[in-house]
Amino acid sequence: MNDTYLHLTLTHFPIVGSFIAFILLFSGYIQKSEGITKAALFLLVALALVTIVVNHTGEEAEEFVENMAGYSHEAIHEHEEMAEWAFRLMLATGLGAATALYMFRRKAQKTRLLVGLVLFLSLATCGLMVWAGKKGGEIRHTEVNSVSETNAPSENHAH
Repeated sequence: MNDTYLHLTLTHFPIVGSFIAFILLFSGYIQKSEGITKAALFLLVALALVTIVVNHTGEEAEEFVENMAGYSHEAIHEHEEMAEWAFRLMLATGLGAATALYMFRRKAQKTRLLVGLVLFLSLATCGLMVWAGKKGGEIRHTEVNSVSETNAPSENHAH
């Protein structure tokens, strides 16, 4: 297994996981459930760690694809730029989640406020992860960004 394979395999975890973590955290926050909230925070910390690996393996994946025919350097660059923002925001979200978990242990006063901030960050992270994933998909899967003429309504169809 090489870094390119690892990158392509693990890259889906932060995308899907950030959405799941947001839903869990939102549910825990609304229900004031410490258990659900802590589970979501742990998930965000784990996703931040996975995202570090995904980011680290991205460079080799880029070098591997760059040398293949039919790939757009522009698409690779767009993915790299968006992924860098998603990476930074995921790290901030993971750090906030780890801090909130620490505050839970200390029974700190402002824990709920920090969890609210992490909730906001996780929503933004979710959006950026999805966008970075879309840009990554466009590198290899040109159908992600194109509208097929076969899906367009026909002008000659019978009513």
